[in-house]
Amino acid sequence: MQIPEILAPAGDFQAFVAAVENGADAVYIGGKVLSARAFAGNFDEDEMAKAVEYAHLRGVRVYVTVNILVDNSEITDAVSYVKTLYDLGVDGLIIQDLGLAFVIHQVLPRMNLHGSTQMIIHNGEGARFIQEMDFKRVVLARELSLEDIAQINKETSLEMEIFVHGALCISYSGQCLMSSLIGGRSGNRGKCAQPCRMTYTLVDEKGQPATDEKIGDHLLSPRDLNTLEILPEICQTGVRSLKLEGRMKRPEYVATVVRIYREALDRYKDDPEHFEVNTQELKELTQIFNRDFTHGYLLGHSGRDLMSYQRPNNRGTRIGRIDEIQNQGQMATIKLDEGIRIGDGLEIWVTKGGRQGFVVDQIISNGRSLRSAAPGEKVSINITGQPRVGDRVFKTHDVKLIETAQNSYLYPQKLIGVKFHLTAHLGKPIHILATDEEGYQGRFTSEYIVEKAMKRPADEESVKKQLNRLGGTAFYLKELLLDLDEGVMLPASELNNARRHVIDLIKQQKLERYAYPPVPNREVMDKFHQLIPAKKESRIRKSELSVRVGSLEGAKAAVEAGADRIYLSGENFQSQPKLTMEQMKDIAQYSRQKGCEVVFALPSIFHPQERSAMYRMIERVGSLPINAMLVNNMGGIQALKESGWDRRIYTDLGLNVFNDFSIDVLREKGIDLITLSLELNFAQIEKMNLGPGKIECLVHGSLPMMINQYCALGSILGGKEGTKACSRPCQGKSFGLKDRMNLIFPVEVDQFCRMHLYNPKELSMLAHADKFLQLGIDSLRIEAQRYSPSAVLQVTQIYRQVIDAASSHLMQHLDLENLEKTLAKMTNAGFTKGHYYRGVI
Repeated sequence: MQIPEILAPAGDFQAFVAAVENGADAVYIGGKVLSARAFAGNFDEDEMAKAVEYAHLRGVRVYVTVNILVDNSEITDAVSYVKTLYDLGVDGLIIQDLGLAFVIHQVLPRMNLHGSTQMIIHNGEGARFIQEMDFKRVVLARELSLEDIAQINKETSLEMEIFVHGALCISYSGQCLMSSLIGGRSGNRGKCAQPCRMTYTLVDEKGQPATDEKIGDHLLSPRDLNTLEILPEICQTGVRSLKLEGRMKRPEYVATVVRIYREALDRYKDDPEHFEVNTQELKELTQIFNRDFTHGYLLGHSGRDLMSYQRPNNRGTRIGRIDEIQNQGQMATIKLDEGIRIGDGLEIWVTKGGRQGFVVDQIISNGRSLRSAAPGEKVSINITGQPRVGDRVFKTHDVKLIETAQNSYLYPQKLIGVKFHLTAHLGKPIHILATDEEGYQGRFTSEYIVEKAMKRPADEESVKKQLNRLGGTAFYLKELLLDLDEGVMLPASELNNARRHVIDLIKQQKLERYAYPPVPNREVMDKFHQLIPAKKESRIRKSELSVRVGSLEGAKAAVEAGADRIYLSGENFQSQPKLTMEQMKDIAQYSRQKGCEVVFALPSIFHPQERSAMYRMIERVGSLPINAMLVNNMGGIQALKESGWDRRIYTDLGLNVFNDFSIDVLREKGIDLITLSLELNFAQIEKMNLGPGKIECLVHGSLPMMINQYCALGSILGGKEGTKACSRPCQGKSFGLKDRMNLIFPVEVDQFCRMHLYNPKELSMLAHADKFLQLGIDSLRIEAQRYSPSAVLQVTQIYRQVIDAASSHLMQHLDLENLEKTLAKMTNAGFTKGHYYRGVI
C-alpha cells in the first residue's frame, strides 16, 4: 500500500519549522517573486537556503511555487531565479506558465516540474499533455471526485497531488479573472483580492431578488476543505501527495493541521482496516480555523453544502448561547458546549450589529473565580458590546491549542541522533567515527598526538561535554563509545575541532543526496538565449473578424454582417435554445457558401466521467463541414490529437498565453490559431514575437470571469443539497449576482450544470481596432454568445466597418463617436477596455 506524502504550506520561516517539526514529508514555499501568494511573507534567497538545509537534513522535501504567468520582460530574471533554486537543491518547482516550463526544461532538464492547480488539469488528457512536456507531477483541479482522481491515476504515470485541507477557490483555478477585471489584482499574478468572499444577491433578469429565503449574503464563499475522515478513500485513489492549503496562515495553524493529518495518516498506515478519527482531532481542526467544513467535490457535487453563505471568515468553535446578561451588560451567563480558559478569544454573533470579539479574563462559577471551565458547566464571563440573551458565542482563539502549536516550532525537537566512537591512545592521534541514524558517517584523525595528562585526565563526562555541544545544529549526541588509555589528556579545542569536522561531513553527505548535477550559469544562459529568436518578425497585416455565437440565427447574422470566422459554442447555456446538430450543419453549409470559416468550440471543462460524451461530440462534429476546433484547456488539445482529429486546432483564453514561449509550445503542438491572455496590455503585446501562425485577441463582448463547478442557481433556487438533485431553475431564464455597488454580474449555466460568471461591463475596443492591426494581430474576436441575433448583426457590422477602414488607413473618416454610442445602447453597465491599457503587472 502506497502512503502519500503530507505536503504542508509555509509563508515564512516560522511556519516552515512548524511544518517540519509536526511531521510534514514536504513543504511548499514561495520566493519573493513569481509566487501565487504575493502577500504572504515568502522567502528571500538566504531564507530559502536556510529552509532547504533545515528540511533536507531532516529528510523533508521542499517545493517552490513559481506558479504565476510570466511575461517576456520577466523571463530572463525567472531563468536566473530558477537556476538559484536549482543550485539550492529544491526538490521541485510548481509551475503554471507553459512557456516558463518549456524554458526551464530546455536549460535545466534535471529540474523536477510540478503542474500547478492553476493549469486546470482535470482529466487524463491534460495530465498526458504535461507529461509529454516532462512534468513529474500534477496538482489536480479541486473540482474532481475520488472516482475522477482514480481514473486519471490509471491513465498516467505522473505523480498526482490533491488538496485535502484548507481554503477553496470557488472558480476553477487559473480560469478566474474576477479580481483582475474588477480591481486589477490578478489571481494569475498571485494578487487575488478575493471578491468572491464579498456579499451578493441572486437576482432575476429584472434585477429583483430571485428568492426570499434567508440563507446569507456570501453567495460565492465556499466552506473550508476538511478530508480527515475520508483519508482511506483518498489514499486508495493512488495520489502521491496530500496538500494542505495555507501559505497565508500563521505558524500555529500550520503546526496544528500538519500534526493532526500526520497522526491520522500514520494510524491508517499502521492499521488501515480499523482507521478512525477521534473527536478531539476534529475539534482542534475546527478551532484553529474554519468557515465550516466540506469534503469539496471528492464525494460528488454537494450543492449548497459546499458553501459558507453566512460568513466568509473564521467561525471558530461554538461554546453556547447567552442565557443571561448581568452586571449592567458586562457579564454573561452561558452553559458551555465546549471548555474555555482565561486568555481564550471569544466572539459573540449579536442579533444586531454583526460580531463582537473579546478576550476572556474572568470566569465565575458559583461565586468562585476559575482559570478554566469544562463543557456542561454554567459560568459567567466578561463580555463587551451590546449582546442579547440567545446570541451565539464562539471561541476563535484557544490559548492552550495555540501554546501547544507554538512550542512545537519555538522549541524544535526533530533532531538527528549521532553515535560517537572516540579512540585515544598514548602517542597516537585522536580518532573519531560519528554515525547518524541513517548510517551517514564522518571520520576524523587529529594532528594532535595524545599525551599523559599533568592535572585533569580525560574521562567520559569531560569528553561527552565537548562532543555534546551541538546546539544550533540539527544533531544531538545519542550515544558515546570511548576507547581511552588511562590518564590521557584530550584538549577541549581538539575535541571541538573533531566534533565540528565529523558533523560537517555527515551534514554534507545528507545534503548531497538532494543536489542536482552542477551546471555553470553561463551554460544555462547560453541555452536560454539560443531559444530567443534573433529578430522579431514584422506582422503588419489585414486582420480577420471572429464572432462567437450561441444560436442558428446569431450565426447567420454574424455571417451576413461580414464575419470571417464564427465559433459555435459547445457549451449550451440553459437560458438559450440548444444548438442542434442539424442547425450546426445548416450553419456550416451556409457559412461555407459565404466564405466564412466555421469553428466548433469544445466545452471548457470535461471530467473523466464526461469523457465518452466529449469524444462523441468530437466524432459528430467531425462529420460536419467544420474547419477547426477551439479548445480552452490542455486536455482538449490532447483529446483532439488522440481522437485522430486531422483539421485545425485553435486555442482559447483558458490556455493563459502570456509570453512568446507559450506560443512556441502551442505551435509545436500543432496549434494554428492562439488566443492571447486577456490580462496582457498593448505594451506587452508589442514586445512579443508572435511568429508565423495566427494570433487572436478579444475586442468586444461579455468577458468571462469564472467557470464554476458550483452553481448558485441550482443550490439556492434548485434545491441542490447533498444527494438531492437540482430542479433546474436555469431553464430558459436569466439570472445575475448583484454586488454592493448594484452592479449585476450575469450568470449562465451550461448543459453540464457548470456556472459561468461574466463581467457586468462589456469589453469594447472599437476605437482602438487599428492598434491591434499595428501590432500584427491576425484576428479580432467578438464574444456574442449571449447576444440576441439583432445585436450580433449590429455589433459585427460595426466592427467589420472599422476593421476594413483600419486596414485601408481610413479610420479618420469614420464617425467613431457615433458608432460607440450605438454600441453603448446595447449594454446597461457600460464598457471597459479590460487590461489593454492598464495590465496586471
